[in-house]
Amino acid sequence: MRRAAALLRAAAAALLLPASVLAASPEAALSGVVEAIAMFRYPGEADFVVVTFVQDYRSSNLANAMRKRQYWQKQDGRWRILYEGAA
Repeated sequence: MRRAAALLRAAAAALLLPASVLAASPEAALSGVVEAIAMFRYPGEADFVVVTFVQDYRSSNLANAMRKRQYWQKQDGRWRILYEGAA
């Protein structure tokens, strides 16, 4: 249970303002909300997780709500996002 809670906290922190968003518009005023986070361990793979969520992104020049999916894998003791795309 503790491991799942820690992973959920890490996912929420990573999903709020992805580095790709910050790199694309570093001068824009950003706000973001992540809702409906669902995390599932991939069957038979202890260190592979599928995360689905709704990201509500707003900046001075864009407003967008989108359902996304990420594939996470634990490598060298750290969780890494392998892929992110529309769900």
